[in-house]
Amino acid sequence: MEWNTILDIALVAIIVLTLLINTKRGFFKTLLKAVRTIAVIVLAALLTPMLAGFVSDTFVDGMFDGKITEVVVQGIDPEQFNIEIDIPTAIKDGGGIDELLPAGVELPMDVETVIGMIDPDGAIMSYKGTVGGFATMIGGRLEAFATLMVAHVIAYLALALILFIILTIIISFLSKKLKGIIVLNKIDHVLGFVWGLIVSYFWVSLITFVAPLVQPGIMDGTVVAGFLSEISVFTLVLEPILAELMSGLPL
Repeated sequence: MEWNTILDIALVAIIVLTLLINTKRGFFKTLLKAVRTIAVIVLAALLTPMLAGFVSDTFVDGMFDGKITEVVVQGIDPEQFNIEIDIPTAIKDGGGIDELLPAGVELPMDVETVIGMIDPDGAIMSYKGTVGGFATMIGGRLEAFATLMVAHVIAYLALALILFIILTIIISFLSKKLKGIIVLNKIDHVLGFVWGLIVSYFWVSLITFVAPLVQPGIMDGTVVAGFLSEISVFTLVLEPILAELMSGLPL
């Protein structure tokens, strides 16, 4: 079977399945599920700081105890361990704290950004002491930051799961109530069908727009895909914009 035939069949299947699923599910249930998703994301984010402290003290505390500090300290040349440094003076004289990193050590982001994340009280930027003491301080701050981040992730996922379960129960209850109202039930399925048309239109538009970019010539000889590509929202909206942008570029 040729790729163009497979593409036509796949697009027809997507349209039919999307219409059937959304018509059967109904518009109101789909809408409630969308509201549930948004509510879970937003509420979990708002409530996470309240739970993160408990998670940190109960489950995460001690997870990185000394491990990150050990890695940081091991990267310091023993001969430089007791050398005195003065961060404020170094910065004032035009030096950079990135120069204090061990040779070969590269951070995934700008050193100043990292320091800003782990040094809310300015202790690092005002440090005066040995290189070893500085490395130990950096390691301790990184451990505290890592602990905080892990605690926030765990708290967010736990809250998201709890909220998802609660809101799913509420949606199930409301859906049953709506089904009991005959008029709303009929409207619900009609709107579900309309919503299915919108969703399927979006997906087939995206597929017919991306497919030729991934596999040139795949649209040749297609019937369904060729027609849908002509009425694709990406073809009707994006192509004129891209053409206009390209026309303004120097050749």
